Amino acid sequence: MLKLMNILTFIEILGVGGALTGALTVKLILLMNYKAKKKGERKPEFSLPHKTWITVLLFILFFLGAVYEIMKIIFPSLI
Repeated sequence: MLKLMNILTFIEILGVGGALTGALTVKLILLMNYKAKKKGERKPEFSLPHKTWITVLLFILFFLGAVYEIMKIIFPSLI
């Protein structure tokens, strides 16, 4: 619809879609990892340390990236 009104180019639409789905995918993977470590009963063959601050940092980083991409489309003169 936005493409028909010549507001966004194809590349901009791909950028917004990629930013949103990428951020959502990473957040879901981090949440699955957290829940698996918390509720898992089996002792794993190897384990990576789970640092809460790294998870929070990644959440914030990907959220800000998605917001930046959307703001770049909504307010192109500001960014």
